[in-house]
This record gives sequence, structure tokens and C-alpha cells, in this order.
Amino acid sequence: MHHRTGILILVCLGLYACSSDSTPSGGGATAGAAGAAGASAGGAAGTGGAAGAAGASGAAGAGGAVCDSAKLVGKWAGSNYSMEILSDWTYQASGTPNMASIDVTGTVQVDNCDIKLTDISGQFACLPEQVGEYGFTVSDTTLTFTLVSDACDGRRIPLTKGPLTKF
Repeated sequence: MHHRTGILILVCLGLYACSSDSTPSGGGATAGAAGAAGASAGGAAGTGGAAGAAGASGAAGAGGAVCDSAKLVGKWAGSNYSMEILSDWTYQASGTPNMASIDVTGTVQVDNCDIKLTDISGQFACLPEQVGEYGFTVSDTTLTFTLVSDACDGRRIPLTKGPLTKF
């Protein structure tokens, strides 16, 4: 196989992975690898599947931020809000910057650079039909949400106030 043919195949795999519709729980490791291959081959690549566990995204933002869903897992804090995204794609949120109390729990769905947050329980939980839809970029230390749509003030306001910092 010629070198150019190999690169073309990698780029095509990367483009295919970017066009697939998957969620983190849906086994995106193969698509993630394809996205990584496409990005390394210099092609137009995105997250390569929502799992991102294979590690790569070609969609870089400021300061090396990408929409790599694997980097979402962890504890994040803003000025008066914090949340923890767990590896089972659930989240816990707190009205304190250090997760001192759990006020809301919910589920996370990721599709490329978009995230959907659905509250399940808690004293300040939004209504189940009020799914928050956001774009996101994430680095090793910073998570930024960009509003797509969210009718719930209690979630929308803190998530769009500014970037969250990993702690």
C-alpha cells in the first residue's frame, strides 16, 4: 500500500467517525481511534465518537481545549457552583464551589461537541423535560459550556457564567 493511500484511508475513517451519531455509553472506542487517525493524518477530524476514550479530537479551541468527552469526567467548579461528571455518564451538582452538598443529580449525553444534561433528582432539579443542551470545550483544567438551549434558569445561569475549573 502506498503512503498516500494509507493517509487517504485514515482521513476517510476520521471523516466517517465525525459523522457518526453516538453517545459515551455506546462504545465509541473504534470511532475514537478513527478520529485520532484522521486528526494525525492532517484531515478534518472531530471527536471521532463520543466516548473519546481512544483519546483524540481534532476540534481544538483556545488554549488546547477540545471537545474530548473523556476529559469531562471529574469535578468542576465555578464561582458559586460545582459539578462532578462521573464515568457512568451521570452528574452531581452543588450550589457550592466545592461540592459540599449534592443538590441535583442527572444524566449526561455527549454527541461530538454537544452535551445534554437531564436532571433526575434533587432539591433544585429542573423538570425532566427541561433538557439542557450545550456546546462544550474542555482542557485538562477548564470546562466551558456554550448555550444551545436550556429552559432551566437554575442550570443555565451557573453553566454559562464562565468557565469551570477542574479540582
